[in-house]
Amino acid sequence: MDMPDAEETLAEFKQKLADDPSVPDDVEIMPISSLNREGVQPLMRRTADLLDVTPQFIAKGMEPESETTMYEFKDDQPAFQIDHAEDDLWIVYGDEIEDIMRRTNTAFTESLMRLHV
Repeated sequence: MDMPDAEETLAEFKQKLADDPSVPDDVEIMPISSLNREGVQPLMRRTADLLDVTPQFIAKGMEPESETTMYEFKDDQPAFQIDHAEDDLWIVYGDEIEDIMRRTNTAFTESLMRLHV
């Protein structure tokens, strides 16, 4: 209702809806003026009322959300194991630590800092 000739345009729109047989007779038209903030609160209240009485539905192309969440126990293996082979020799092994070592550039001290504990 902020535009010039809004009243005439609204009346013309209502008449076209009334003349159209495919439009139900109980269609609500709620003119608002966002510039003057007129009619906005009643529109919001009416929208909230309609949402309260409208049953939930799934839009086309959307899958219904599952209400159930399944959590499974994952028996994690330790990231690494340490064996004392000799006096000055320790062997560190395990899938995770071996994967980290494969991805580490041992030519750089900064890369080796990832392994520092």
